[in-house]
Amino acid sequence: MRILVTGSSGFIGNHLISQLEKRKHHISILNRGSLDAANSNQVVNLSELPHLTQSFDAIVHLAGLAHISEKSAKKKKLDFEESNVSTTEMLCAFAKRNKVGKFINLSSIAVVSGAQSDCVIDDCSAVVASTQYSKSKHAGEQIVQDLKGHGIFAISLRPPMVIGQNAKGNWARLIKLCALGIPLPFRGVNNRRSVIGVEDLCAKIVCVIERDCNLDDSGNYSVSNPNTVSIKQILTNLGEALEKPVRLFSVPDLFYAFGRKLPIIGRTLQSLTGNLEIDGSRFDATFDITRTIDLQEEIQASVRPYTTHSAWRRKFPKRLFDFFFASIGLLILAPVVVLLMFAIKLESKGPAVFSQLRVGKDQKPFVCRKLRTMKTGSAEVLTHKAKSDSITRLGRFLRKYKLDELPQLWNILRGEMSFVGPRPGLLSDKDLINERNKLDVYKMLP
Repeated sequence: MRILVTGSSGFIGNHLISQLEKRKHHISILNRGSLDAANSNQVVNLSELPHLTQSFDAIVHLAGLAHISEKSAKKKKLDFEESNVSTTEMLCAFAKRNKVGKFINLSSIAVVSGAQSDCVIDDCSAVVASTQYSKSKHAGEQIVQDLKGHGIFAISLRPPMVIGQNAKGNWARLIKLCALGIPLPFRGVNNRRSVIGVEDLCAKIVCVIERDCNLDDSGNYSVSNPNTVSIKQILTNLGEALEKPVRLFSVPDLFYAFGRKLPIIGRTLQSLTGNLEIDGSRFDATFDITRTIDLQEEIQASVRPYTTHSAWRRKFPKRLFDFFFASIGLLILAPVVVLLMFAIKLESKGPAVFSQLRVGKDQKPFVCRKLRTMKTGSAEVLTHKAKSDSITRLGRFLRKYKLDELPQLWNILRGEMSFVGPRPGLLSDKDLINERNKLDVYKMLP
């Protein structure tokens, strides 16, 4: 069969192309820019699509902007609308014009669910798209649904987290954490989460491509492995695959509840510790899916790069260490910081948190945050140069036990500082900056 695939260079795309090639299908790859095709597959540039007259038996649309935060997307100048909607419109217009037989669109479970849900999610679940990502995926689904009216079989698949070899995001982070042997606070978490292996997902797509499909079966489908797993089970299985002992410890449920509401780490904690059970039985029944690839097989495959690349195993991912322990520190110590801030406000006038520009890695300024220990209006100097009469009574206590530096966990979480590094200097301390430059100190995080 002649198949046009978008997103072939991505995590899922690589696995799908491999399965299609094994089954001797004729593949064309749609790409936004130049692509050096290392095999016999035809490459079609996106700009050529409006003028392309070639017909295909099926289009598999995997390309799109991944589920990253809207802030990160804006920082990287990425557009959910352009990536997830405009390309879908172009492909659907091409499908109508050239009478494509089937159209398979990869959407996301985020269209009908947040990062966690206490209800089972299925194909009857209401749309709850609230982020730019989920809204763009829903808009793409609606465009694809219109193909049915033009006599084209069209479906959108809504998978949960996809695991497997070369997976990114939370799955890659979990593997790295297990490989490091760091104690993890998930011993008491018995949540239920659905996932799907990448080989299993691609096998389902291939099955739809190769079977005779009824036009009335067009629509949106949830797809997942029929078995749910807990974060504790996932970590245990990863540890076994890596041949590494997994050390888990328990923390009170209150800390998880509080952590899920925090910015940055909140959604990650929801994804790891919350429930998200998906019923994909309608898809399996509609398309006669009788075999599901075992999750343990997918887990074994996913850790292979980490067990075969000795260079990676020798390298300690410092940023991952910083991010993990800063997250845990903020989660556990947040009540302490709030109490100290309240005490500071009671003792003296002024803000409880002191913010000051400091010199960071590559001499880039960043806002360093500390609990205020000095009276408002005191001269901005380094800690050891501060006059004793400018330090508050509570401030002396905070400095003695280094409690004033607790807010710097936020700087570590943001990647502006590290647990191990030189003390960040003031922008005004030119002598220190020059001396550190000579020693290449600014090549590392403070």
